[in-house]
Amino acid sequence: MFFLSIAQLSLYEFATIMEFIKEREVFAKESADKNYSVLSYYLSKLALEFPLMILLPLLENFLTFYVIGFRPSAFPHFQLIYWLTAQIGTSLGYLISSLSPNMMSAAQLSPFAVMPFVLFGGFVANVK
Repeated sequence: MFFLSIAQLSLYEFATIMEFIKEREVFAKESADKNYSVLSYYLSKLALEFPLMILLPLLENFLTFYVIGFRPSAFPHFQLIYWLTAQIGTSLGYLISSLSPNMMSAAQLSPFAVMPFVLFGGFVANVK
């Protein structure tokens, strides 16, 4: 479960970074021209990405959950954690891509955003 969560977080984070860096110049120009606000841009992006944020993790979970052999009654909990992790990855992607001047620096900052989740997730903690 830990590795699936970290992989999901990194996947959605990096996909958002790649997408938003490409759109950022157009967004900055149109926002400066007062064509739309930051809130309306974000809400429209969220509305467009929402079906994919629901369907893709659901498809991935159907493929992995039953192959791993988890209890079938745990699927809703597993799906909720997966959806929340995907949303956190998307949010981190927006944060990193808005703070980075270009694609190269955003790609270099991306692992540093994931490392606290790995370090403090409890998987690498010594139990003795």
